[in-house]
Amino acid sequence: MDGSVRADRQTVRTPARRPSETVGSPILRYLRACAARIDGERVDETARRRGNRAPKGGRPTMPIPTEVELLLESLDRNARVTRALLETLTMDDLEYSDGVGGFNIGQHLADIVNFRLSWLKRVSPEHAARVTDVTGETPTWLTVKSIAELQAAFDEGDAAMRSAVLDAMAAGRGFEGYYESHPAHLIQHCIVHDSHHRGQIAALLRQAGRPEDQRMALEDLSWAIWRE
Repeated sequence: MDGSVRADRQTVRTPARRPSETVGSPILRYLRACAARIDGERVDETARRRGNRAPKGGRPTMPIPTEVELLLESLDRNARVTRALLETLTMDDLEYSDGVGGFNIGQHLADIVNFRLSWLKRVSPEHAARVTDVTGETPTWLTVKSIAELQAAFDEGDAAMRSAVLDAMAAGRGFEGYYESHPAHLIQHCIVHDSHHRGQIAALLRQAGRPEDQRMALEDLSWAIWRE
């Protein structure tokens, strides 16, 4: 499940309206709370990476080139944007589709989370073995029972993908048959792929009737993460 879905019709865009700036706005309270928590997670993750800790087994980690460090930080930001999206969804939301044959929201999320496992199977089966498969023959292609379980699968997949890239770099090799120019291109591919499907989900949420202030709150929070 690593493809893109193209709409057969054009989406008509209307001018965006920003959430209310009223001090007591529930949307603003939500944004402030999410931003504070997510920013704390970013600081913790940056400190962990720069701590240059040795992995299990005692082999010291190598210095990470700046360009790869930037890609790893982008992967962290990508994860935070996905987490912000998941926090707005319920299990019932996952079944919403466009009604004309496109993916439903759950199928988009299944495609995103399965990217990690499916590509690791191709480039590093050892790391793929660390990832739980949460997809299956269901209407949403997901076997999870909660959004929290889906979030855990994303975290697990990101960690395995990060390790696969760093281990390949430490061994001085690329991935055979894919990303041979540099293993970190796997991360770049993942971010582009995730972003595509999140955009499709955003369109479906609008079509499903999600209130504009809620949609704009999520959009503002997501862009704030990328613009840090």
